[in-house]
Order: sequence, then structure tokens, then C-alpha cells
Amino acid sequence: MALPSNPHKETALFSLLLWFFWAGIVSVEGFLLPYLTEQGFSPSQAGLVMSALFLCAIPGQPFWGHVCDRLDTHRPIFLAVILVGAGALLLVPLAIPRLPLVIGAVMIYSVTVNSMPGNLDGWIMARRRLVPRIEYGFARAMGSFGFALCAIILGTLYDHWGLHLIFPVFGIFAVLAAGVALCTPDSGSPGISPSWRSCPPGASDPAWASPGAADSTDCGTATSGRSPGESPPSGPGSPPAPSSFTQVIRLVWNHRQYRVFVLCSILLFTAFRATYTFLPLLVAQVGGGNRHIGWAHSVGAATEIPVMIMAGVLLRRVRPEKTILAAMVIMTIRMSFYAFVGTPGAIIALQSLHGLSFGLFLASSVYYIEDIAPAGSKSLFQALAPSMYFGLGSVLGSSLGGVVVDTLGLRTLFGLAPLGMAGAAVLFYLTSRPGAGRSRRKSLLSRP
Repeated sequence: MALPSNPHKETALFSLLLWFFWAGIVSVEGFLLPYLTEQGFSPSQAGLVMSALFLCAIPGQPFWGHVCDRLDTHRPIFLAVILVGAGALLLVPLAIPRLPLVIGAVMIYSVTVNSMPGNLDGWIMARRRLVPRIEYGFARAMGSFGFALCAIILGTLYDHWGLHLIFPVFGIFAVLAAGVALCTPDSGSPGISPSWRSCPPGASDPAWASPGAADSTDCGTATSGRSPGESPPSGPGSPPAPSSFTQVIRLVWNHRQYRVFVLCSILLFTAFRATYTFLPLLVAQVGGGNRHIGWAHSVGAATEIPVMIMAGVLLRRVRPEKTILAAMVIMTIRMSFYAFVGTPGAIIALQSLHGLSFGLFLASSVYYIEDIAPAGSKSLFQALAPSMYFGLGSVLGSSLGGVVVDTLGLRTLFGLAPLGMAGAAVLFYLTSRPGAGRSRRKSLLSRP
């Protein structure tokens, strides 16, 4: 007999966990580049460090996601990596001005803390399959709220007391996040029976059911059917997680929908991260300070909140493919204006479109991946996608952006980046075929 669960309490715990986690992220990643340039590093050197910050998250996110799938647990992994990452980050000031040591400490942070966003999403979605009324959108919105509020506070704090405080501040938030995680149910917590345990054999995962099966039963996970080329597993029940690296590579590569989405997203985020990494330099160029950088990050994150909260409602009516494409288009239009801004206020005003671009893309992609990923590998797929588009895209964008700034200038970077974003949107539009190879499933987003 399943023990009773409280979805509202779990939503609140996940909300607080994400609040502290993303507050810690903005305390470092929002201000690390100006800290590095303040310490005497050139834009290309600072861009190299920022690339390292995302580099190890590329293999780190799918690795931790695969471990979570295999062990059916998220909490102990999160606790271990966030504390290790916080310790490594505290070593950065001691490594100045030795660039290789700075890069080394940042890479440890990358493979630990910066590899957690996708796994936190996977943790929530895994619990949501057991406790369907957990609100992912609300929890993620609270993460954005923590990011937004702390960006304002910390920007003012760093203006008065110095950017060297970014490292101990992150340590405080890391400890707080770890404390909340200890009180949050793990993805594999015993005593709570998944809904599919009451389903008849063969109906445990609508991804492998016949067309229309998901519409006739509430059993199973939130998937929408197999993509072209996939074959259903033999026998009843969900397929097991792949046990070897070769099996993981084959599983991902053979999933056309997922492969196309990741490719387009890498192109999008390479251009996006090139601009976002060097946004603090643009703020400084037009006469702004750390408080304006804080306000820019805050306004951007704050606009994610209503988008995240309303994502579930929106995606009940609109396919994720369409909202992903809309987010790409809005992001392209938004970034096209940054090359012409002349005041910090104009930059902050443009940040009001962050929710409808980045926020909408993020929320839609989580639901989209949960919808198409094969059972037994959902945490892996959730973690792998952001490791590729945000990780690899950030590495390429930060490093290439630094070279462009050094050689062609800051304004040229902001003029070229929207072209890459437009290319990603066109490619996704041409290669994605809504409804091809899969039927519409509403079990993920419907409230029981």
C-alpha cells in the first residue's frame, strides 16, 4: 500500500531548493567575468575561463543523469557534487593570477555544480511521475525568483564591498541548498507506489503502447510515443536503462527527434551565450556598473517567473515544438537590438523579453524531452540535452565571443550573434514535423 504524499509540500521544498541553487548560480556566473577582467585578465582569457565553466558540464550532466537512472536516486548525488563544487570555487581567489589554476578550479565547479540544472529537472520530473500534482513550473519559477532577487541585492553589494565576495556568498547558498535537499524526498523514495504499478501488463509506458492507448488510461509516464525508427521493447513493462556507454550513444543517436532538437539548440545557444557572457562588458561600455548588471540579470530572471508558472497551462493547448520555435524567434528578435543600445536602461528594458525567449524555451524543452524520451532513460535525456546545448553552446559561444571581441569589437559580436539564432530557428522549423511518428499525449500535462 502506498504511503500518502503531499504534492504541495514537495512543490514547496523543490521551490526552496531551486531558489537557493539559482541564487548561488547568479552570485558567481553573473559576476565572474567582470571579476576576472578586474583582476587583469583580457576578454579572450576571461572568455576562456567562462568556457571552462561550462566545458566539463557537457559530459558531467549526462554522466550524473545516467547515474541517477541506474541508481534510481538524485538526492545523495546532488548533495555530494554541490559541496565539492563549492569547495573548488573557494580556491579561485587563491589561484589568481595563474590562469591554468583558475581554469582548473572552475572546471571542478563545472563538472559538479554546473552539471546539476538538468538533473534537478530530472529529479522533479521523476517525483512528478510518482506524485503527479507536483508543479514543476511553479518550482522552476521560484528558482528564477531567487535568481532575480539576488541579482539585484548582490549587484549592489558587490558595488559597495567588491567582487571578491562572490565566492563566499556562493558557499553560503550551496550549504543552504544542501540543507533543503536533505528534507526533500528522493526520486527513489520507498513507500510511494508509481501509478504504473496498478496498470495492466504492457501498459506501463505509453511510449510503447499502441496509438490511442495513452488517451484511454491514466497509467504510465508522461511520454508521447516513440519516434521514427524506434522499436518497442520486448515483453511487458518499461525498458531498462542502458548499461554501457556504447548503448547510451546508440540510444541517443537513433532517436531522431531528440538528435535534431539538440543540434538546433547547440547552434542557438552558441550565439546566445556569446552575447550573454559579454553582456556585463556591454553594460560597462554604455556607462553602467555592477548594480546595472544585477538589475539586468534580475529583470531577465523575473520575466521567467510568469512564463514558468503558465507553461503547464500553455502546453496543454500548444505543442512543445511550436513554443520552442516561438522562443527561438523571440530570442533572435530580442538579441538583434543589443548592438544598438546606448544606455544601461535600454539593456535592462530589453531583458524584459528574457522570459518569452529563454524562459519559454527552457520550460518547453523540459516537457518536450519528457514527452519523447524512452522510459528508463528519462533522467539521462533530460540531463544530456542541456549539457549539449547550454554546455557545448556556452563553451563555443564564450570562447569564440572572446576572440570576436578582441579582434572585431564588442558591438560586432552583438551584431553577428542574431544571425546564428535565426539559423537555428530556421533549421528547427525545417526539420521538426509536428505529429510525425507519434500521437498526441496529454498525460504529462493533465492534472489528475
